[in-house]
Amino acid sequence: MRKMDAMKIEVTSRSDRIREDVRRYAAEKVEKLNHFFDRITSVRVVLSAEENERHGVELVVAAGGGATFVAEERGPEPFAAVDLAVHKMERQLARHKEKLQERHRRPRPD
Repeated sequence: MRKMDAMKIEVTSRSDRIREDVRRYAAEKVEKLNHFFDRITSVRVVLSAEENERHGVELVVAAGGGATFVAEERGPEPFAAVDLAVHKMERQLARHKEKLQERHRRPRPD
């Protein structure tokens, strides 16, 4: 059984208008990404608040083997933008995991 290393989570913002509860919410949501792919080494969350009352979320996930995944989302509500970005990332990680598993299932030519 593989030992699970702690994944590093960094939450930053491009604006000082981002509330602390949004930062905590984003950190809690990305902690659950390990359920979809257990080789994640770090997650960077960048939150932004734009002039037109839109909130942006950018997720950058680094995984073992040098794989990097990026998901971005914008919306009028910061919590909804976080949810949508995390959902996009979950789909990317699940597809990547399936691809890796499929590669290992194929019989090798003799």
